[in-house]
Amino acid sequence: MNVWAGGWRIAQFELKNSLIGVLFTILFFTYIVVIAGPALGHDGILNETSYTKWLMFDFLYLTVLPNLGFVMNVSFVRYWREDHSSRKLAMWRTMPISMDQIALGRILQMVLTAAPVAVFFFGMQFWLFGESRAELPIDGYLSYCLLWFSYSLLIGTGYMLLEYGTSGKKYTLSGFLFILLYVVSVLLLWWMEFSFLRQTFEWAAAGKWTPALIAAGIAFTALVTGYWILKRRLHRRNFIE
Repeated sequence: MNVWAGGWRIAQFELKNSLIGVLFTILFFTYIVVIAGPALGHDGILNETSYTKWLMFDFLYLTVLPNLGFVMNVSFVRYWREDHSSRKLAMWRTMPISMDQIALGRILQMVLTAAPVAVFFFGMQFWLFGESRAELPIDGYLSYCLLWFSYSLLIGTGYMLLEYGTSGKKYTLSGFLFILLYVVSVLLLWWMEFSFLRQTFEWAAAGKWTPALIAAGIAFTALVTGYWILKRRLHRRNFIE
C-alpha cells in the first residue's frame, strides 16, 4: 500500500473512531460563536473603537481557532497522565504501517476535521452578526474565513508536531507556553492599538483577497513542511519516554 492510500486509511480509521469527539468539538465552537458572534455585531463590527474589547476577541480567536482540527474527547484532557498518542503510535509501530503513512494520516485527519467545523463556525458567526452583516460583502467574508482557516491550519500543524513528536507531558507543557505566547502577543497588539481581528474584518469589508491568499499559501507550505518534519521525527522518536 502506498503512502497516500495508507495515510487515507489511517485518517478514515481515526475519524470513524472520533465521531463523538468531533461532536464535542462542534459543541465547543458553538458555545464560542454564540458568545462572540452577537457581541461583535451588536453595535456594528467596524464601529467598535474600544481596543480593550478587541483585545478580548483577539485573544479568543488566536487561542481557540487553532483547535478546529482537533477532536475533544476524554483523551484530549488526559495527555499528561495517559499519553494516549504515544501509546497508539507505539502500537502502530508493531504493525506493517510506515511512519510516512502515519504522518500523512494525521495531517489528513486534522484537515478533514477542521473543514466542516470551520464551515459550521463561520457560517453561524455570519448569521449571528444580524444587521451588521451588511458591513461585510459575501466575497469579503469568504476571504475572512479563508484567512482564519489558514491560521488555524498553520498553528494546528505546530500543535500536531508536538502531539505526535513529543511525550504527553511535554505536549501539555507546550500548550501552556502557547497560551503565554498568546497573552504576550495580544497585550503587545493592545499597546500598539492594533487589533488583528479588526484588521481582518476591514480587509473583508474592502473585499481584499490578497491577505487571505497569502495566508492560504503559508498554511499549505506549513502542512507540507509539517509532514516532512513529522515523519522524520517519528522515525527517530523513542515512544517509551
